[in-house]
Amino acid sequence: MDEFNKAPIQAAELSREYGQQSLLSASEKAYHLWEMMGEMYSDRWVAKNGTMPSLTWKAAIGGLSEKQMAGVMDACIARCLAGNSWRPDLAEFISMVSSVSAEQNPFGISLQDISTEFRWYCRYRGMYDSAELFPWSHPVLYWICTDVRQRMIQYRLTEMEVEKALKQQLEHWCQKVANGGEVPRPTMRLQDKTRPRPEWMDLYKPKPNTN
Repeated sequence: MDEFNKAPIQAAELSREYGQQSLLSASEKAYHLWEMMGEMYSDRWVAKNGTMPSLTWKAAIGGLSEKQMAGVMDACIARCLAGNSWRPDLAEFISMVSSVSAEQNPFGISLQDISTEFRWYCRYRGMYDSAELFPWSHPVLYWICTDVRQRMIQYRLTEMEVEKALKQQLEHWCQKVANGGEVPRPTMRLQDKTRPRPEWMDLYKPKPNTN
């Protein structure tokens, strides 16, 4: 078996290995990833990304869960199996993480999706009489974005702190739904009820009739 054909098999073993790792520090995660990527892509990984992770790489990797890291390894395996053995750079890696995160949460939205919608809401919220009338692309974004915007103003959060808060809110709602909870329907203001019903409200699944 040649080296290219062995790569997906080796990568699968590495992916399983990572999933069994205990909680690691940001630096340990980064060096462990470097070791795995070096085994998968050999010298090509070092030629593209260096012999050791930079501070930027460590920052990008440090906040990821083991499940996300295992998901990225699986994505690399899939690329190899599809005939694409090109090693990812930092931008491609972050994009892969975003895609994996969207696949792993019950809402099907990535952190990048949330960040984009948050900025859109902050920029254009003045065009709408209330947050409930804003055209949210997913009901959970109403709760995430309005909460983080309130905290951003109250505590004067930096851009990095806003991103962290969005990530924490996404994890909060993912956990809530995983535990059997639901995304609540917001209560519209009395004056808003005289206007056409916002389309995003129809994204809610109707509650079953228990009568």
